[in-house]
Amino acid sequence: MKISIVVSSYNHEKYIERCLEGVLAQKGDFEMEIILGDDCSTDGTGQIVDRYVKKNPNLIQKLHPGENLGATKNLKRCLDACTGKYIAICEGDDYWTSDEKIQRQMQLLETHPEYSMCFSALTLYFQQEDKYTPHNDQVKFPRDELTIADLIAINYIGNFSCCMYRASVVRKLPDSLFKMFMADWLFNMACSEMGNIGFIHEPLSVYRIHEKGAWTGKTHIDQISEIIELSKAYNQYFQYRYNDLFEKKLVALADQLAAGFSKAERSEGRQRTNFVFGALRDGWHSGLRRQAVSKKLKIRLCKLAQIILPKDRMDVAIFDDVFPHPLSAFRLAEYNAYLARFSSCRVYTTGSTLPAISKNQTLNEVLDEYAGNFPRFKDRVSAFPGFRGVKPKLVYCMFINNARWVLPLAERAGAGFVFTLYPGGGLQLRNKECDESLKRVCSSKNFRKVITTQKVTRDYLLQHEICAAEDIEFIYGGAFPCHANGDDRLQKKRFGESKETFDLCFVAHKYMPQGRDKGYDLFVATAKNLAHSCPQARFHVVGPFSKEDLDVAGLGDRISFHGSQKPEFFGGFYDRMDMILSPNGSFILHPGAFDGFPTGCCIEAGMCGVAVMATDDLKQNVAFRDGVDIVIINRDVDEISRRVEYYYNHPQELHALADRGQASFRRVFDFDAQMEPRFKVMENILRA
Repeated sequence: MKISIVVSSYNHEKYIERCLEGVLAQKGDFEMEIILGDDCSTDGTGQIVDRYVKKNPNLIQKLHPGENLGATKNLKRCLDACTGKYIAICEGDDYWTSDEKIQRQMQLLETHPEYSMCFSALTLYFQQEDKYTPHNDQVKFPRDELTIADLIAINYIGNFSCCMYRASVVRKLPDSLFKMFMADWLFNMACSEMGNIGFIHEPLSVYRIHEKGAWTGKTHIDQISEIIELSKAYNQYFQYRYNDLFEKKLVALADQLAAGFSKAERSEGRQRTNFVFGALRDGWHSGLRRQAVSKKLKIRLCKLAQIILPKDRMDVAIFDDVFPHPLSAFRLAEYNAYLARFSSCRVYTTGSTLPAISKNQTLNEVLDEYAGNFPRFKDRVSAFPGFRGVKPKLVYCMFINNARWVLPLAERAGAGFVFTLYPGGGLQLRNKECDESLKRVCSSKNFRKVITTQKVTRDYLLQHEICAAEDIEFIYGGAFPCHANGDDRLQKKRFGESKETFDLCFVAHKYMPQGRDKGYDLFVATAKNLAHSCPQARFHVVGPFSKEDLDVAGLGDRISFHGSQKPEFFGGFYDRMDMILSPNGSFILHPGAFDGFPTGCCIEAGMCGVAVMATDDLKQNVAFRDGVDIVIINRDVDEISRRVEYYYNHPQELHALADRGQASFRRVFDFDAQMEPRFKVMENILRA
């Protein structure tokens, strides 16, 4: 078994030898590779590293960045170079104290396949004082495994050098993770979403604390201040799934910061603590009474934690006809993000389109269910017309059908108006009534921006002179939840590897008989073709379809109907699927009506590692490579059958397609990457 060991360094000439000696001393039942990433050190680290490489050419692989990358990007390139089943990290200024560290951690992960990673206790070495002490939080932790809730509350791990990771988990981490300020805390939380963390209570490594350390070189006040900033950013990264836990963390940090100020205030004659927060420092040195300074502290902390003090005027009002029904997962994700970003934001819903997706729930029942799932936002989501008398600065909605009735509300309130022109929701190309509605909206004095998500939509607005280019914000795709980023504890099950069946799925809502616009008729015809040539093929339908829609008698128990499902269903479902088929067609539901590319269901499946086969009759694709990370098909049953059959007979190519597709879907539809430009549109308008 191969173990990859990452050694990352920058200006560690005083420490790197001890680090490498501890790594080279490891012994056990494994093959070792050392990936050494020196980030263009300006001291003698490079020469020391070269000496070790020369002595161990078959063991140490030195990476050459060409330029200083910074700690996060340097770590990313090292992880990408690893080929082992497990990955351990030793930062260049730390060192391992046991020659069995790797063996013991490997054995723990081998015996606990449900763990995403493990770590051992560490010893803190305070270099200036030449003093070794245990990590107090680790000593107090009583269990043998940690959850993400444990990590959010307290960073019990505190250091990369005591950890070992399952490489399959590291490969699932999205690229967006490495675009943030990403230390061990966020990295380990992201891993813990895919499985709990094993803990070896015996210290096996040393974490060196010295004045040049990236973290340990900061003052205690600065550390707390930075953790507050990071907590806010990380809460957003996790799409507020753990918001209650992060809020508890912020409250505790606020108390620590206030206590730190009080201590510094008592000793102001002997020290001048750098508070980072300008308001605090100004108040302290101007001799303000402590009560006044504490108020400044409260205001600053509230801003950092996004617990903004109440305002009389609403900033953003959002209107919708379906939200907050969970079957509309993209609405749920996007609107919750706005509620989290803008503290004085409210959502008003008519529920008028609910019967189209759920005939069994009233609007009040949907609102009650939402309040139970998202208690933080429950008081800011209500039934329309509760909007009366409120004057927002900005009004927002999705779809042209909603824009028709929402725009007059914005005009009466004197608010700026922004809407997202998603495909569907009344959008029909070359339709006179739709064109007139678009022109009415985009010519209003209150209109500020239209967000388009497909190239064909943007081009249509420009070619028909409906909207000026500067008033269009093109953000390809949409803000979709990644079900695999939640409780992704199970390894992906694959045809030809960990399961005997080839599972092909169709996921869509039914808007017309037999779901012809979504291609359900083509899916059934394809399934009948494959039933003979692919004996291990199984077929799955998610949505309001049944055996009554089309004749599927010949498929017997090889076709399963799962009905309409809520978001929590899909993580486990897509874990078993090999491919999703989306043979949808434009202009079938209504003249000029079309779907986005890829459809929302394909996006969610692709992010979960399911190979995607989809039509693109309007040539909307601007992000994916046909045959490389997606397969684009025509609405031809024989062609579709041949192409699915090819991947059935070549499972390794199927797996490669799914892996490349997952990486591309997670890159293109990264939630933060999708939401940030939307936030920017709104924030620019609010500032103006």
